[in-house]
Amino acid sequence: DCVYHLAALPGVPNSLLQPLDYVDYDIKATINVLKAAGMAGVRHVLFASSSSVYGNQGNVPLKEEMAAGQVVSPYAAAKYGAESFCYAYAHLFGYQVTIFRYFTVYGPWGRPDMAISKFIRHLLRG
Repeated sequence: DCVYHLAALPGVPNSLLQPLDYVDYDIKATINVLKAAGMAGVRHVLFASSSSVYGNQGNVPLKEEMAAGQVVSPYAAAKYGAESFCYAYAHLFGYQVTIFRYFTVYGPWGRPDMAISKFIRHLLRG
């Protein structure tokens, strides 16, 4: 009995144009999931976050604790805020929380503006 919360609005560029959408979908919706999980007695919530929560750290190996809230986009701010709510609700309801900070996601439903999709398109074109 666990919940995998993978839903979110993706992407930094759109968050610059529509920041309030990211508050609604990435923070408020996450709070709804976390509360429902707690009320249902779920024992473990797994949350999909983003490497964007690290901000601009330069070209150094990243450690978990390096995400300190110094974000550089509304998208990252929403993800960092949602992570904070994950910890708060885990405390309130007593469930375990695991946060995954994805870097580049790829696959059939991957975003076409991401690096891997661009590389594949260029390779296929020769």
